[in-house]
Amino acid sequence: MAAANVQVSRNSGKAGTAVTASGNGFFAGEEVKISYATGLSAPNPTKVVICTATVAADTSYTCNGHIPSGTTAGVKGAHKITAKGVTSGLKATTTFTRTKT
Repeated sequence: MAAANVQVSRNSGKAGTAVTASGNGFFAGEEVKISYATGLSAPNPTKVVICTATVAADTSYTCNGHIPSGTTAGVKGAHKITAKGVTSGLKATTTFTRTKT
């Protein structure tokens, strides 16, 4: 099986930007949660789930969501996007650069 991976349809944009997350390399039938690291400290959310997908038989997945808006978007700059298999614990990451509010 190939290494788990994730891509987002846009690498940068403002808070609230619509994105499609996709990838492969997770286990068929597994749920994959795509989260956005806010860069904030507790008690603020340190990450926000932007979408959840079920992996297809060919190990691919796709889901649609939005980069957080308001205070949960964090500061401008690079933010890690992580795809994590709920059952397997496999992880893949990419980066989204928040440009403005």
